[in-house]
Amino acid sequence: LLELNEILNSYSREISLVAYSLNNKKAVYYNTEASLFCACTVKAAYSLFACKEMDKGNGSLETVMTYEKKHYEPGTGDMQYKSFGTSFKMETIIDKSMRISDNVGYLMMVDYFGRDKYNNFIGELGCSSLQIKPTVWSLKAKAKDLAFLWREIYKYFKQNQKHSEFLYNSCTNTPDNYATLALGDIDYSH
Repeated sequence: LLELNEILNSYSREISLVAYSLNNKKAVYYNTEASLFCACTVKAAYSLFACKEMDKGNGSLETVMTYEKKHYEPGTGDMQYKSFGTSFKMETIIDKSMRISDNVGYLMMVDYFGRDKYNNFIGELGCSSLQIKPTVWSLKAKAKDLAFLWREIYKYFKQNQKHSEFLYNSCTNTPDNYATLALGDIDYSH
């Protein structure tokens, strides 16, 4: 552990990490309260929220949305290259948000399910750094909050909810999943 601390302290940029064993509740953590740039990790939190909302009957994987200018966001994903007016099922919207980190899919989810209920949901989980206000992006997050989030996603995978298997498959069967390549024949969700 001392060697790991030395390595982490030697980085020129601030870093934060949490590794949490689901089997025996052991953890390794470092600088977990730092709010650092978190890229697209909010998409996982929002996808969990969307699936739980659909479990309650608030929408379904068959819900159809129309791609509009307000949903356009350059960057990751391929939905941005479709013509405005293209229709997508919620199944595609969430799946692409998780599999290829599609920005348009994420914005369409937020447009459909909203911010306020999501912010309440994520706050109740104890992950307030993943709230999406004032923008739809959670630009900085704490590693501690991300560990809580992924533990909650893991618990959801294990529940027999209507959309649990769908979210599991969207998180697990991702292209270019380098962690899976490194770990070998192990299911790995990200």
